[in-house]
Amino acid sequence: ERWILPAFVSQAVRWKSRPSCVALRAGLGSPAVQLGHDGSEAAATFLQQLEQRQLLGNAQLLSPKGVPSQGNPGAAVWAVVPGLGGTTSVPLGDWALYAPAIGTSGEWDFWDHLQGTLGNRWWGAYAWEYWRFLRAPPLGEGTASAKIRKLQDAAKSEGWWKSPDSGAKLASMLKDHGFVVLDNFLPEGMAKQLADTARTAQEQMSSGVLSTGANWARGDSVLWVNTHDPASSGFGNMVPQEGQSSASIPELSDVLANIDALVADVLAPQFPDRMQCIRTRSHAMFTCYPGTETQVLDAAGQAWAGPCASSSAKGYLRHLDNERLKGHCGRILTTILYLNPEWRDADGGSIRLFEVDPPLQVRGELLPLGNRLLAFWADQVPHEVLPPRKDRFACTFWYLDRDVDPSSVGFEKAPATQAAAAAGSVFLD
Repeated sequence: ERWILPAFVSQAVRWKSRPSCVALRAGLGSPAVQLGHDGSEAAATFLQQLEQRQLLGNAQLLSPKGVPSQGNPGAAVWAVVPGLGGTTSVPLGDWALYAPAIGTSGEWDFWDHLQGTLGNRWWGAYAWEYWRFLRAPPLGEGTASAKIRKLQDAAKSEGWWKSPDSGAKLASMLKDHGFVVLDNFLPEGMAKQLADTARTAQEQMSSGVLSTGANWARGDSVLWVNTHDPASSGFGNMVPQEGQSSASIPELSDVLANIDALVADVLAPQFPDRMQCIRTRSHAMFTCYPGTETQVLDAAGQAWAGPCASSSAKGYLRHLDNERLKGHCGRILTTILYLNPEWRDADGGSIRLFEVDPPLQVRGELLPLGNRLLAFWADQVPHEVLPPRKDRFACTFWYLDRDVDPSSVGFEKAPATQAAAAAGSVFLD
């Protein structure tokens, strides 16, 4: 059994019976951003404005105000942020005095604007904001990490999650932390077959698409699948996303039955206010994030997982699956089944789960281990995918409160359907 605690803490931790636990790094939870300046009065004024607006985060001055810092890149003030092969200097303009954009409704528009004004240097601006405010999740009894351990202790036999005791633990974690993790979710043979199918389908995948148009934010390829081809669902041969591909995967039937049972039979009864509205399920989305050998390093040469001042190490930047401020898209629950047998800590590719506020407070971080299912509230758990060191596969399903459309299908166990049937039965009685 393997699991991962936040990948940013320095003290080693070992749990009995889990020799493969990762080492944690303690401290601020992220590498310190360093601020350099040319020692001028204008630089001192700029730094003072950062302080007054509480925008320094964990940033540290390379030299006192009035004393020029070494390594001047031709700017009055610059940030030294984690980069590829070492730290990267990012000249700071007036944009650095804005309130943080990450987690705001206008975030994508802001980054689009910076791309237009800074070109590829916008990645440095993102890294400057991200690393200053990233905060590690809490540790200890009652935290998400502790509950993951208890669930792993229960995940010893096939179908373990169907028992009342396990169901109560799953519901408790989802209620308290907004997400829940199930290892050994499918029967072993079923999980292996789906993983093999995803790899075979890789050549059919096409680039992931964002409704915002901000395709620089993600680096995966996707293929929409179901037991029938989603493009032949009676909506004029439409695929769920324009310009993407779809395919028929008949063997997905048993996988869907298991995930539907988890959602409808185990979780929905515990969350009637949130889940009784679920009427449909999206088509399944195979994804592959290509492996990269790039590493994000801080000033001390320590490798970190997260965005850097370059676009060459791509995962998927922090986002919500259902951003209600921009209009409800119908997604209630996100479920992701990971398809990576023999995945190691060093392979990276973790999913990092955040609080809504503060936006860079981490709830938890999970490796994409084979046959691991992750479920979380689509409108309450921002998340990002960190760049993997080798090809990373997953299959995502969304449970929705909207009617059938080109991107979704009805399913027998849908909580809204069952509730309507129960109401009709009572009426007839």
